[in-house]
Amino acid sequence: MKFLTVLCALCFGLLTLAPACSDELEMASQALLQGDTRLAKKLIEHSKKAMTPELFELNVAYQIVLKDIDAAIEILTVYETQYASLARTHAFAAEAWRSIGHQVNIFRKRGYYNKALQAKLQAGVAANTSPKFMVMRASALGQTEEISHQQKVTQEIASIDQKWGYIAQINLAQNSENFTRGKELALQAIANHPNDFFVNERVAQYYWTLGDDIQAQRYFLRACKNRIFGQWYDNVKWLNACQLVVHFTEEKGLAPEAGISALKVLLAEFSLFTYENVDYARQLIRIADDKNTKIAADYLNRVIQSSSDSELVSAAVLALDS
Repeated sequence: MKFLTVLCALCFGLLTLAPACSDELEMASQALLQGDTRLAKKLIEHSKKAMTPELFELNVAYQIVLKDIDAAIEILTVYETQYASLARTHAFAAEAWRSIGHQVNIFRKRGYYNKALQAKLQAGVAANTSPKFMVMRASALGQTEEISHQQKVTQEIASIDQKWGYIAQINLAQNSENFTRGKELALQAIANHPNDFFVNERVAQYYWTLGDDIQAQRYFLRACKNRIFGQWYDNVKWLNACQLVVHFTEEKGLAPEAGISALKVLLAEFSLFTYENVDYARQLIRIADDKNTKIAADYLNRVIQSSSDSELVSAAVLALDS
């Protein structure tokens, strides 16, 4: 990640009219996670005549970060139409529609969440031998059709892939309200895949649904510590896991050491000068003791010494003094 960060900083001044390469796209996506839109903007502006699936996805994510929902919807709709045969299109669209639903008013949310469910179904249809995409389809079936349809696809997944089989079965247990079975599956999944991001994140979500915040925080932290570098929606899921650990510490008074660990992971992964990262440093200083705040203080001092954004520097100074 440090190598990507260095390349990202260099890349801001080196872009040409050539099509964006995969490294540039990855760096732009990682920067967006931190709230830095500059590289994404440059890549999009230089590539408007050659909108590949990767650039469509970057553009939608960029508009979502900017909170320009109308633009995000317009671009996403074109992308879904132009690349309708690709499973990746629908897998991306599922998270994009969900993210859009989070940002609109309550009267529009349902429509976009329904679009997310339909995209999950389409992802599983387009890639009907991929366990990961099949899990998306099975999950959506459990929310849009009879549970028997979800059961059938879940059995198929479990027969071809153990890890995704566990995740699909946990989804089924939750949708059918068989919570005892869900807990059994969660323990089995963790025992067999203790360091897998997707397993830990799903188990955390399951316990959160049950109202067991202590266990939810525990497994969100394990997911946070086992980062994956996948598609945009996977990266968003990882970031959300880390942020939820901190949420349980700050908003619900749970395990401060868990919140400290998650924030230290974020500041180790993210080093661009952004308001989001300054806020992570501020949170760490607020909840940690002196021996755990060095990574936050070092980051804030770099912002103060090197950033050309006077308002960001002021925010860093306030965070350091908090």
